Amino acid sequence: DAVASTVLGNLLNTVLGSVGRTLLLRKRERASAAEFSLRKVKRLIDEMNDGKIGVLLLSGTNPAFTLSPESKFAEAVAKVGTVVAASTLLDETTLLANFVLPLSTALESCGDSEPAPAVHSLVQPTMQPLYQTQGLMDSLIAVAAKLNILFGEAANGYDYIRAQWKQRSGDLGFETHWLKNVDRGGDWTAADISVTS
Repeated sequence: DAVASTVLGNLLNTVLGSVGRTLLLRKRERASAAEFSLRKVKRLIDEMNDGKIGVLLLSGTNPAFTLSPESKFAEAVAKVGTVVAASTLLDETTLLANFVLPLSTALESCGDSEPAPAVHSLVQPTMQPLYQTQGLMDSLIAVAAKLNILFGEAANGYDYIRAQWKQRSGDLGFETHWLKNVDRGGDWTAADISVTS
């Protein structure tokens, strides 16, 4: 069972002296109510029902499947003028969309994230897209360009990520700094990686 396996793993790491050396424990911050809230989803459904949402972009989610039937999500989406679903696969939500942007999988896309304060992670594709897909950033930048909305000099997601990292680290020695971070998978030099309880 999962709990017993976790306890055993923690015990083994303690006996081996790994805690604080190779196993770094951090107290995880609780997700704020601003990040996600069922109340906000319910408010969105109400706004869709009231005709207040003209365009709805859904990515990385399948609310037509995950929300309860009582939410009447599908009925509310039908009242939205334009529904765009960006997804790696066809699912219950993409079937409700007017447009589907076929996304590359995580193995086919570049990206970055900040999973903890001062820990900046870079994601590189490990393979070329198998189909005619692209990453979400690439899709959004391409659509924005058609509407004459530019993201600086960025023509794609890679350029945009690189520009954001350059803005954060500065011009001086950027290329060396960038290549080092690409090689290691990110930058966590400013992070406090001390063991906390």
